[in-house]
Amino acid sequence: MIVCEEAHNYVPRSGSVDYAASKKSIERIVKEGRKYGISLMVVSQRPSEVSDTIFAQCNNFIALEKPNPEPQSKNVDVYDVWKEDWKEIDKNEPITLNDVLKRWRK
Repeated sequence: MIVCEEAHNYVPRSGSVDYAASKKSIERIVKEGRKYGISLMVVSQRPSEVSDTIFAQCNNFIALEKPNPEPQSKNVDVYDVWKEDWKEIDKNEPITLNDVLKRWRK
C-alpha cells in the first residue's frame, strides 16, 4: 500500500504544471496498481482539492472530520435499550396515530 498523506498538495484537481509529474504517476498507480497488488491510500483534509481521476478509482471512503454543523438527529442506544426490563403494553387502551407521532417527536 502506498499512502499519499496530504494528497491535495501534490495531486491537485487544478492543472498546475508544478505537480504534473507526480499527478500523472499517482493517477497511473491508482488506475493500474490493482493488477499488480498495489493499493493507494489517499489522505487529505481537503478532498475537494484532490484530482477527480484519483477519486473516481477509489472504492472506499473514510471521513474522520466531524460535520459542521453536526446533524440534530439522535439514534437509540440499542445496547442500553436491550438491557431494560420488558415493558407490558396495555392492550385495552388503543394507541392513536397522534400518540405515535408524539412519541416519535420526543
